[in-house]
Amino acid sequence: ELVWVGRDGTRTPFAADWKGEFGVPSIAPGGRSVAVSLRDSRASHVWLAPVSGAAPPTRLTTQHEFNVDPAWSPDGRWVSYLVGASNAGDVWRMSADGSGVAERVLHGDRQFSDHQWAPGGALLVRTTTGLRGSGDVLRLVPGVDTAPRALLDSPRSEWTPTVSPDGRWLAYVSNVSGRSEVYISPFDDPASARWAVSTTGAFAPRWSPR
Repeated sequence: ELVWVGRDGTRTPFAADWKGEFGVPSIAPGGRSVAVSLRDSRASHVWLAPVSGAAPPTRLTTQHEFNVDPAWSPDGRWVSYLVGASNAGDVWRMSADGSGVAERVLHGDRQFSDHQWAPGGALLVRTTTGLRGSGDVLRLVPGVDTAPRALLDSPRSEWTPTVSPDGRWLAYVSNVSGRSEVYISPFDDPASARWAVSTTGAFAPRWSPR
């Protein structure tokens, strides 16, 4: 089940009667809704649920069988997600109100995972492949860039890129030290500097609202 976890570790059910194989819950800008993937034996779909509990959860995705890893656009108008045979694929999006049809945002020869949106509207994705460059983080501004460009590109792997709310900093995971740790770099030029946040192994960084 989905739960809220307080800073003291206290857990409160999000919706006590809503249970399933959930993945990657994502809270909308403004905090009113949660998008989450819900998988069964045949498919995986993205669902939306109001934080207030005033309405039951509704299924957002309908066009594809396997939809995972939802993420909100900075303005809250769109929910993007990955469409593929596993936890990676092309990036698609749907209007958050359920109107219209799904649109493909990004396709590549290498499947994508760990996609996130930066406050300014740039899309960050991680490539997945067994070759050199596995786990590279790419950046694309839809409607501006014709192709994504490398943001983090090294012989090592990087995961879960996420940009600070003010758009200045990029947090991510890298195994450059031989172990997965969380690092922070300037978003505009990640190659210019890097600071380690964790020292004993860590993953899945998230920013506080401030």
